[in-house]
Amino acid sequence: MPRKTITLDGKVYRLTLISVKPDYSYMEKDERVLLALSIVSEIFGRTIQDIRGKDRTSHLTNARHTAIHLIRFNTLFSYDEIASVFKVEHQSVIHACYKIENYIRNQDSRYYPYISKCNQTFKQKTNEENFVTTSSFDKFGKLRRIPLPVLSDKMESGKKS
Repeated sequence: MPRKTITLDGKVYRLTLISVKPDYSYMEKDERVLLALSIVSEIFGRTIQDIRGKDRTSHLTNARHTAIHLIRFNTLFSYDEIASVFKVEHQSVIHACYKIENYIRNQDSRYYPYISKCNQTFKQKTNEENFVTTSSFDKFGKLRRIPLPVLSDKMESGKKS
């Protein structure tokens, strides 16, 4: 472990620097993460274990990247949180989002139909299950989906028109 020596008020202190990684274990149980994984596994014809695995075949990699993109742009989860689900570094999550955005922008004939089907299915299922979202731009100008609280019927009926 790296050590650092500092002097403060004439006293010498020896410090051991440690790295503490945050615990993102709650991510694997989040409903939206599980929903995105199940939709992608169904549309791409792979298992959730395959999508979360380390296999690097092209079809599995694109399925994994599509799941990462779905989670990133339909939730408020950070790159690190998403990386913990797939057991990769956050740079891999950034690359996956960039790659899928390019497929969408260029309407790549091989994977665009899969990606658009995943996006449509995710939006339909989240609407059915009362996941209310709205679009917004983050500080980098990227489009993000922000979950809003769902109003109960009693609260909505009490509003004045």
